[in-house]
Amino acid sequence: MQAIGGTGNEWASTIPAEARPCRVFVSYARVDERYRKRLDVHLAPLVRAGLIEVWSDRTIAAGADWERDIQRELATADIVILLVTPNFVASAHCFERELPVAMRRHADDGLRILPVHVKSVDHANLPIGRFQGLPTDLRPISAWRDADDAWLQVATGVRRATEEILSGHVTKPSVAG
Repeated sequence: MQAIGGTGNEWASTIPAEARPCRVFVSYARVDERYRKRLDVHLAPLVRAGLIEVWSDRTIAAGADWERDIQRELATADIVILLVTPNFVASAHCFERELPVAMRRHADDGLRILPVHVKSVDHANLPIGRFQGLPTDLRPISAWRDADDAWLQVATGVRRATEEILSGHVTKPSVAG
């Protein structure tokens, strides 16, 4: 075992030295780019500590087959973060292409799906309503007096999920025989 961030980093965690960072896929509506940027800022300490690698469509290189790249990253992610807004719910790409793949991977191999409630939506009547979201009280980030306090809860929730995955304490779906 090796301590990650052993320089007093508040994100420090004890994980196996051979563990690779958790792969985090961010699904969001393009019009909500500013929220993805805020998420990146708040996840930066986890990236710096080597706990996670964050991927979004913004890392797709010019000339790349973007659909193939998105499918590859979804297929290899450990965690999928959904930036939930009305735009996300209205996005055919997010809701009809990315979400079904994530839901299937959750059912098949325990992919962790983390809805981040950025703006108010009727999430109880959506397929993502069954997943515990962040911030923990499910109050959308846009309703917080200080949005950075909400984003900190999101980052803390991602850290906890990451530590569970890296320590092997993740419940995989049971296969009926």
